[in-house]
Amino acid sequence: MSKLKAYHEQIQESIDKGINKVEEQYKALIARPFNLAEKVESEARNLSVNQLREKHDKAVDNLYDSLRAFNKKVNGYVAEVIAKLEGSAEEASGEQEAEAEAKPAKAVAKKTSTKKAEEKKEALAGTA
Repeated sequence: MSKLKAYHEQIQESIDKGINKVEEQYKALIARPFNLAEKVESEARNLSVNQLREKHDKAVDNLYDSLRAFNKKVNGYVAEVIAKLEGSAEEASGEQEAEAEAKPAKAVAKKTSTKKAEEKKEALAGTA
């Protein structure tokens, strides 16, 4: 029977060691979130609601200022593109108008030069 008692004591000690090890690991694991919560709580105590509001308002102001600056840059870029497109359209329109005005002038010049050439021919033919 002493062997049975020895086994019984060994089993009891092993179970006690296992329980102690599990308890130790559990406490170490659960301490992490509590430590974090304590840290957050202590930092929150150092800030007042007014300070939190000021930090929030500054962050929001910076965000919207950045968005406005971005909008201005985009607006400037779009204005440049529109100006270039309108300038190209005006140039093309101006070229078409110049061509339209130049065609009658060329035709008149051609008729005049042709008429002068014929008159010269007749004058030369008349002297011969």
